[in-house]
Amino acid sequence: MNEIDVFTLRVIQDDAWPLDATEIQALLEITARPGAEPGGLPATGAAEVVIMDCSGSMANPSAKLRAAKRAVHAALDAMHDGTDFAVVAGTASAKVVYPREPALQRATQQTREAAKQAVDRLDATDGTRISSWLDTARQLLEPYSGHVRHAMLFTDGKNQHESRDGTLDRVLASCRGTFTCDASGIGDGWDPSDLLKIVGELHGNADGLPDIADLENHFRAVMREAMRKVVPDVALRIRTRPIAELRQILQTYPSVVDLTGYGERADATATDYWIGSWGGEIRHYLVTMAVDPGAVAPGKDIRLARAEVTVRDRAAPVTAPGFIVASWTDDPQMPIWGVTDSYTRQHQAGDAIAIGCHAWDRGDLAGAQEAWGKATRLANSANDAERLGVLESLVHILDPAAGQVRLRDDISRAAVLRAEARSRTSTLESTDLPDLASEQPPAEAASPDDPAVRAQGVRPCPACGRISPPGARFCEKCGQPLAAAGTGQKADR
Repeated sequence: MNEIDVFTLRVIQDDAWPLDATEIQALLEITARPGAEPGGLPATGAAEVVIMDCSGSMANPSAKLRAAKRAVHAALDAMHDGTDFAVVAGTASAKVVYPREPALQRATQQTREAAKQAVDRLDATDGTRISSWLDTARQLLEPYSGHVRHAMLFTDGKNQHESRDGTLDRVLASCRGTFTCDASGIGDGWDPSDLLKIVGELHGNADGLPDIADLENHFRAVMREAMRKVVPDVALRIRTRPIAELRQILQTYPSVVDLTGYGERADATATDYWIGSWGGEIRHYLVTMAVDPGAVAPGKDIRLARAEVTVRDRAAPVTAPGFIVASWTDDPQMPIWGVTDSYTRQHQAGDAIAIGCHAWDRGDLAGAQEAWGKATRLANSANDAERLGVLESLVHILDPAAGQVRLRDDISRAAVLRAEARSRTSTLESTDLPDLASEQPPAEAASPDDPAVRAQGVRPCPACGRISPPGARFCEKCGQPLAAAGTGQKADR
């Protein structure tokens, strides 16, 4: 397998925009199939830190600490042989409980058992200061450049012993690009805002677990997902032309993460946005660009930006370039596809869920019902099954299209915290996305006279023969302009 075939990048956007449009949006779809065949982009190894909350609140009730220990055991069992790992106990400080030296140990049956014994000896005491936990994970993982580096943590309480001098923000900035982190809250005493900040900065997922009986399966699932990541340190590189200004870059699937303020300059015209470690998966990124339509000729295709996927320490990008292109028209009938509108509604639904959670927490039940009703309407209009499922734990949905809901009588605080933690997840949008399990790589060359090519309406490149989707204006592989296409509701590049 050629390196360039491990990742593919597709640009999905409208063909043309009204004459007064000053913001252009495009959806970047990145698909990874690492490890499918020899010659892909495997990591040199995996490095994992399991962070266990051992603050005093974990002892109340005592069954919570016992369940947490069993859950850490399950995570260790799900870890692949050969993974370099450590277990950290988090309180008002952080302590490496296995191995004895502040370093990582190679996972074998013997070292897993030794780690389990160390976990079983832990007690719950002292407070909670998550910045120290993350900083210890950074120190442990930093030497393992080239590995897929990941940490998983859970907490049952608020980050109450954290100073408010920006320490957590500074630690997160130092951790960013070193490892990814998944974070979970247990019970009903934790703060979702802390976990959402952590996973937003470190490209992970947040979740809430109201029932301690769910801990074991949850930890096992989180570790198994971490073990699926095989390509570390991936970046989305955006190269803009002088005519365009990048306003926002937002991961929209599988969770909402704003990357806008975290770009690193690659050269004079390109910026890298680090997007974590990857396994076989699809992610979507919404790019918004500001353009002065008066500076371009109506009806003419203008390249605004070039997008590529890169991997740290590799000189060349690992995808063919994708081009963000726009033209302006005075045709009032020009259709707008609107895949970005659906993700906007999903994002707004997530915000409404969080607003409702805050209202419920301060006793404003009417405000909570109103916000969750709005979230229901938005999620329904976006076919967002994920958020509708979250909302069903909070309200009876009477009319989803109208956002008519009634609060459940049995809402628990733990369910509200979980809903807020899950408010950033999203549903894969589009009806024609590739199937990772069944899709075959596109043919590298084809004749435009081939009856199958004509029947499908796909676009063979006159220079290299690469097949591009219907409506494409530039070759996906070499960037060669294709023949003029008729208008359509969307163009894939």
